Amino acid sequence: AFNKTKMGFFNKGEELLLELIDKNKKNENLILALADIYRFEQRYEEAIKYYTKIINSGNSYFVIKIIF
Repeated sequence: AFNKTKMGFFNKGEELLLELIDKNKKNENLILALADIYRFEQRYEEAIKYYTKIINSGNSYFVIKIIF
């Protein structure tokens, strides 16, 4: 999905990630990828929403990935 976004297919990448997240609601890798795509596209409010989900999950590995 991230590669599709980099190739200029943002909508398709976003759509794929949203579908995958819907099927795997606790998969923080997918949530982080979507947040990163929104940040890359300067859609900061949406990025913050998904970064916040990861921070609130309490998984320190993903919180550290966000920080660094």
